[in-house]
Order: sequence, then structure tokens, then C-alpha cells
Amino acid sequence: MLWLAVCFGAGIAFADLSGLSPFIASAIGATAIALAAVFAKNKTSAVFVFAAFIMLGAVSLQIQRSAVAENRIKRIFDDGRIESGEPVEIEGVLTSGPEPAYDGMFLRIRVEKLRYKGVDQTASGEVRLFALLKAAADDDYQRLGLRYSSRIRVACSLDREDRFRNPGVMPRREILDRQGIDAAGTVKSPLLIETLGEDDKFAPLGWVFDLRANFITGFRENLSGPAAGIMIASLLGDKHFLDRETAEVFREGGTFHILVISGLHITFIGGILFWLVRRVTRRRTAHFIVPVVFLWAYTLAVGAEVPVVRASLMFTILLFSYVIYRQASLLNTLGFCTLILLVWRPDDLFNPSFQFTIISVGAIVAFAFPLIEKLRSIG
Repeated sequence: MLWLAVCFGAGIAFADLSGLSPFIASAIGATAIALAAVFAKNKTSAVFVFAAFIMLGAVSLQIQRSAVAENRIKRIFDDGRIESGEPVEIEGVLTSGPEPAYDGMFLRIRVEKLRYKGVDQTASGEVRLFALLKAAADDDYQRLGLRYSSRIRVACSLDREDRFRNPGVMPRREILDRQGIDAAGTVKSPLLIETLGEDDKFAPLGWVFDLRANFITGFRENLSGPAAGIMIASLLGDKHFLDRETAEVFREGGTFHILVISGLHITFIGGILFWLVRRVTRRRTAHFIVPVVFLWAYTLAVGAEVPVVRASLMFTILLFSYVIYRQASLLNTLGFCTLILLVWRPDDLFNPSFQFTIISVGAIVAFAFPLIEKLRSIG
């Protein structure tokens, strides 16, 4: 699985550099698959399998980049049909619960309709809005009852352009695209938001997001500012409440990664849950289902960033091998996770966060673990 993931990634990189036609890549891939079937009993079949996965990677990238619809928000702005900062009215559904922050909250909306200069049109994509929260407006927001799956209409200004950024830094459009956001904006008053009811969504997810918001409120009410910021960042993945002084202390000490939800958190939480369930029952299905369900709910609640998804995938695969009485290979598991992530979002291959995650875990699994075992074997 690791070699297949490497080939798939190589295909993505090749397509990005060469601009290979998806039709040609598909034809080459189909030919390679046919040749692999013909020479199935020969060792050379592996070469054709690798070639097929290289072409599959190339096709996946082309499909992802060509799948941007004409009515996608980012395409509308990138084509200049609407200028950044122009007032618009959007209608859509909240894809997560309102995320609390200092002086406001973040709303992430899956857009379905867009009104610009009095003209309505269908639209797609996701936008992130920051709603300013002042004392006078707090009750108004409470009356709106915003939560996961709420259908709303918002008057706002959306933006995809770089503003007040240092030369040489990553363009804002690229940052938004990597976060899966088409545009961002600010809502200055609750009077600009209208609730239109609830969308038919998976109810347990709403409970997860509500529970997360309640935890954030509880930490802020019962702990001092710096302590609440540390707890919220390290347990719930929200760094908006970290004050500058506290963040600098962690950076100077080289321990800021503790405040970022990653494989460390997932492994620790999953390991504890697995141990607790094993103390209660001997049923392996329960050993698998309980930790996995909790971990994926936690993954969604903290934002489903690539390192968290990768860690949850690895934990799920390793635990599944335990359930079916099979010995799991860490390199095989890493390859399978990498392959799934690249199939899901091929463009992530060029994301530094994804690269760092895969390379660091690969180094641990391929070099550190074998080295430790060799040292143990010689005493």
C-alpha cells in the first residue's frame, strides 16, 4: 500500500507539472491495468500496476481541478463577475455549529443561493463569516438560535483578495482553498442575518457541535483567560482564545505543537478508550466500535484537519486489524491512509501540512521503530 500511495502521489505531481490530458492519462492507465492482468503470474505485472496508479493519480488531480462548477463562489470571484468587498446576499446551511471567538463567532455556510445587485442566482461552495458580537447584540444572536444545519440568509461582503500581507507569504486565495473555503467576510449586526428554518441533517453531529460550544463556554467561565485559552486550544482545537503572551511562551519553549490537535491527541484518547472498553467486555467488536465512533466524532468536532483525519484513519485501520485477528503493518497502514487522503483531495499533496504529517510519521515508522527494535535485540 505504501508503494501504491507513492505512485499515486507521483502521478499527481506529474500531472501538475506536465498538464497531462485526463483522456491520455486514462488511456495509459487502462492499458497498464490490462497488461497487469495479462501478466498476472509474472513479476513484471507489478510494473504495470505501479504505472496504472501513477495515471490514476494524474486523472484524480485533473478531475478535482476541472470539477469547479461555474456557479462556485470562488470561481465567480476569480473570474471577476463579482469584485471582492462588494455587498451580496447569500442563502445556505450552516455546516458546523457557530464557533465562539473573542468578540464574536465564526459561521461556516454551504451556499445555495446568491443575490448580487438585485439578481438571484444559484451558487455553490462554502464561505466563512465572522459575526461581531457586542453586548447589545448578544440577545439578538441568542434569539436567532443558530446551530448546525440552520438554514440562513445573510447580507454581507465577501472577500478572496490579499489585504495587508507581507511580500512573499502564501496568497490568501491559496490559504482559503486549502481550508476548503471559497470566500470570507464579516457580519456587523445580527439584523443582517435571517433564519429560514432547519435543514434535514444528521442530528448527532448537531449534538457534537453543541457539546463543543458548551465546553468552550464552560472553560471561559470557570478558568482564567490564559488557562481557558490553553485548555480550549489543546482539547478542542480552537486557538482563537490564546492570548499573545501565552502563545509566545509555548513557541519559545518549542512546545506549541501541544496546542494543536494532532496524532498525539488521537492516539492518547483512542488508547485510553480502548483500554477502558477492554476492562468492561471481551467482545472485539465493542473494542473497535466504541473508540472509533468517539474518535471520529471528536475529529469532526475539532475541524477535521488533515493531521487529525490521518491519525484517526490510522487508528481505525490498526484497530480493525485487531478485530479480524490480523497483524497490522504500520507502513502498510500509513500507505493506505495516504492513498485515501490523496483520493479524497489530490491537491493536498502540495500542502505543507500534509507533507509534514506524512513524512514525519513515515520517518518514525520506517526508521525510528526498526532502529529501536534492533537496539533492543542487541541489548
